[in-house]
Amino acid sequence: MGSIFFGFYFRDIDCGFKLFKKEALNKIMPFRSEGAMITTEILAKAKKAKLKINQVEVMHYPRKYGDQSGGNLRVIVRAIRESFSLWKDLNVGRN
Repeated sequence: MGSIFFGFYFRDIDCGFKLFKKEALNKIMPFRSEGAMITTEILAKAKKAKLKINQVEVMHYPRKYGDQSGGNLRVIVRAIRESFSLWKDLNVGRN
């Protein structure tokens, strides 16, 4: 959704391994997203604030336990709705 709504591409935006500097997060807070969209919100706000963003490669291994939920229609619809809402907030100037 990042490339569609916010004009950026990240190789694996939903990867669970992320590091953020506290000072950087303080510049772009508060956050409104919950769940999967929080990373998109952080990256969209960081891009808008012209913060430096680096990506590094991480190794992924097959899931041993649990079920993925990204293909669930409810999750997809919620992500689209939250993306549009975030896009509107960032482009109308609320955040």
